[in-house]
Amino acid sequence: MKEVYYKNNRTTDEIITKLANDYVSNIAEARKALNNLIMIVFGSIPPLNNPGYVSDEFPVFGTIEERISVNRQLNLKLKELCLENDILFLDVAKHYETNEGDFQWELSDQFCHISSYFQEPGIEMLYTMLAEK
Repeated sequence: MKEVYYKNNRTTDEIITKLANDYVSNIAEARKALNNLIMIVFGSIPPLNNPGYVSDEFPVFGTIEERISVNRQLNLKLKELCLENDILFLDVAKHYETNEGDFQWELSDQFCHISSYFQEPGIEMLYTMLAEK
């Protein structure tokens, strides 16, 4: 994982910060262009621990522990930036992660998404968030 992070002499924190800043900045600009519509950032779901997974098209880098750490750092940064920019942040990770912090296999689509059968917690959180806005 280090070769991916340090390939361009950037730390993990620098990469996460730039990614989150660029993402939230673009959403904030779009909101202004759209007459200040309510915008919501859906937090990144936990990484799936699938040790047998191999793909040239969609590679996975790092150990599950490293990916959990990066995912949590990214969500913290997104949440912070959303708060600063008056953008709602929907963090559903707690509904889908194991005690170790990875994605519960049985709630996934067996790849990297929440199964359509288990989306209710996120939808309920979204409805509640919008009702309170």
